Formats: sequence, C-alpha cells, structure tokens
Amino acid sequence: MAFALCDFLYTEICVPLNGWSAVADGYRTLGICFNRLSQYDSAMVYYDKALEAVVRMLDFPQIYNESDINNNLSSIYGSMGNLYNIQGKYHEAIEYYQKALSIFEKYDWKESQTIAYNNIGEMYMSMNNYEQAEINFIKLDSLAHITGVSLHIVYAKKQFGHLYLTTKDYEKALQNIEIAYDYYFSHPEEEGENRAVILLDDSMKELRRLAHHLMPESLVRCGLKTSLEVFCRSMPNTRFHYFGEDARIDDKLEILLYRSAHELIYNVLKHARATETNVQLIQETDRISLTVHDNGSGFDAAQQTGGMGLHNIRSRVAVFNGTFSITSAPGKGTEINMEFQLKNG
Repeated sequence: MAFALCDFLYTEICVPLNGWSAVADGYRTLGICFNRLSQYDSAMVYYDKALEAVVRMLDFPQIYNESDINNNLSSIYGSMGNLYNIQGKYHEAIEYYQKALSIFEKYDWKESQTIAYNNIGEMYMSMNNYEQAEINFIKLDSLAHITGVSLHIVYAKKQFGHLYLTTKDYEKALQNIEIAYDYYFSHPEEEGENRAVILLDDSMKELRRLAHHLMPESLVRCGLKTSLEVFCRSMPNTRFHYFGEDARIDDKLEILLYRSAHELIYNVLKHARATETNVQLIQETDRISLTVHDNGSGFDAAQQTGGMGLHNIRSRVAVFNGTFSITSAPGKGTEINMEFQLKNG
C-alpha cells in the first residue's frame, strides 16, 4: 500500500507539476527515509526508481541539459553508496562513490570531490586497506586546501589522525590530531550543526581525548616558533613571519599564543573570505607579540566585538596582563594584535 501511494504521488503529481527531475529527487528522498529506518531493500527500490526517472529526463533535452542529468545521477549514486556503506558492503559502496566522483571530476565540483574522497577513504579504512585509505585522504586534503573550506581541511586532518593512530605512526597521528582538536576547541558548535560533514564516531572522540592530553607535547618539543610555522604551512593562503630571538618562554603563555593563533586563523577561513593571511610573531628580550592580518571582508570594529571567540581570546590575554587590539573596517580586512611583557631571566 505504501509503495503504491508513493508511486501515485510522484508520477501523478510531481511529474505534471515539476517534471522528472523532481520525481528523481523525490524517489531518492524516499530511499533515504527507508535507509534511515533500516529498511534497506525498500530504500534500494526507490533508488532504482530514481535512476529510472533520470533516464526519462533524457527524453526531454529541451528541458534538461547534461549537467542537470548528471547532478541527479551523482546524488543518487552517493545515496546508494551510503546505503551499501551502512550495511557493511564496502566494495559496493566504493563502486557507487566512484561513480559519483567521476561526475564531480567531470564538472570540477571540487567540494563534492572532497566528500567523495573522504567516503572512499573511510571504506578502505573499514577494509583495513590503509594504503588506499591514505591515498584518498591525501586527495581530500589537497582539494580541501584548494577550496579553502575549513571544515573539509579539518576533516582531512582528523581522518589522517585516525589512520596514523591505527597504523601506530604516532608522530603523524599527533600532528594531525592537534590541528583537528584546535579547530573544535575554537568552534565547539560545529559538532552539533554540521552533521553532514562532522560525524564523530567513538574512535574519533577517543582521538580528541588523546589529543587533549598529548597536544602540548609538540609545543614542548619544538617550541612556539616551529609549531606555528608548521601549522601555518598547513593552512591555505597563510604565511608565517618571525622576527627576534627564538627563545623559550613560560609554557602557559606559549600555549595561549599557540591556541590563539589557531583560533584566529580558523576564524579567517570561516568568516573573512580572505585570499591572504599573514601571521607575525615578534619576540624580544622583554616582550612578545602575535599579529594575525587578513585581507578579507572585515567588519566595523567600533560596532562589533567579533563574536564569542574573540571575546574568549581577549579574556585569556587579560589573565596574562597582555594587551589586545582589533583594527578592522568593512571591505578592508582585519588585523588582530596581542602583546605581552616577558620577565627577564
């Protein structure tokens, strides 16, 4: 009865009103609903119907161009990949993710490619094929840096962390976990609002707990200058500049500067629409300063405080008796500076 009603609604109502594209999307949506209800056979019935509807689109070249048809196809292939994924049929999932990926590549839909590479890499991880997983995560990371989408960049780092922890390459795991952890430390709301991109399974939550305890170690080993330099190299359109004495300072102040730089750079990636970010660290005998400047959209610093993230940084700077300033204007980018006095000896 349910199948007959669904077919009637989409063929008798959607077709006359919106055409076969709407029918394909409607059948795919029904497939997703059955998938979420764990009714996998029913889900596949509707994914097949969605594919049949796409074939019908070919009969109307005056209405649907090739891009429209392939857009529908890629969405259906991705949903079919997810269906096989949830059933543990990883080879079949990869087959359909690859079909979607070939369409994304044809039209240079880079953000969609990053999601496909992520999904394929996860399938290979589930199959313990770590070599192929790494290949796909490298492609994910490369494209994420090209698009500049901060969530995709962080997701790549998180996947690398999972991979290298599994293969017991703890140094690489730690390097990648740090970047992912710092992003979530600065943007805790992302875990609740971006479920399509950020789905933390139990193992990745464990990675974050591990990172919480291990994260300062790289700072202890390498120092502030090297740690920030490495991080900036991993971020798109970000350059690091250092002037002064490369000497160690109070470890709590190092952590504050390190975390603040991470948070400010992620804010630029997420909000500023900048094409260039410059991070400058100046260290002298009696003072140290950090400046992050971008050429993005800016804001009216006289009217806006910059949000909770900047408020938290300002508060932490005050604890160390430092100074904190924001220079910004709409369309003219933003410069944020903090400075601290150092105790000699």
